[in-house]
Amino acid sequence: MADKKKTAPKTLIEGVKIKLSIMDRVMLPAFLLKKGSMADLEIAEDIKKKAEVGEAEKKDIKFQKNPAGITWNVKKDKTFTFSKAEVRCLRRSYEIADAAGELLADMLGLCRKIRDIKI
Repeated sequence: MADKKKTAPKTLIEGVKIKLSIMDRVMLPAFLLKKGSMADLEIAEDIKKKAEVGEAEKKDIKFQKNPAGITWNVKKDKTFTFSKAEVRCLRRSYEIADAAGELLADMLGLCRKIRDIKI
């Protein structure tokens, strides 16, 4: 007789996968919640850490801060898995910034991705 393993539904195991560009990841900290409950701020901090462009990656893409802004030489998208709580935080961040008229043109791609997430 075959051994049947019980597994959680795929969505609970995998979460929601979102492909983020370097621009999305650079804009994310400015976009996320700045105030809220302790739980909301902890989740926002976890998202920032997850999507951060690390030092090795910065060298790989020739990431530089200069007076004109931030530049990099390689188009490199990376897929991240976000939990339902993280997706709710991303959505809430988007909705608050949108309602307040605080979105920047550089955030447009990121906002579209967040708006279109299916959970």
